[in-house]
Amino acid sequence: MVCKSSVETKYLPLTGGSGFPHNGWFGILYFALMSDFRLRVFAATARHLSFTKAAQELFISQPAVTKHIRELEVQYDQRLLERHGTRVA
Repeated sequence: MVCKSSVETKYLPLTGGSGFPHNGWFGILYFALMSDFRLRVFAATARHLSFTKAAQELFISQPAVTKHIRELEVQYDQRLLERHGTRVA
């Protein structure tokens, strides 16, 4: 018989309790895949000069595009896109 607490303890190290993987091979794989996807989001946004069109191309929401771009900017400590109101330059 498996009690609920032992199942939670078993999976807790992969997510750190917050739902975000941070260690082990799963964390490395997650980071690699998300970094690659964030770069795809950046490329689509730069190509279209539009968060909305990038979202449509990638089949994700516009706020998700904004979030991924912001995370890349934080990761590289550099502003990647100039925003002028609703426009991207």
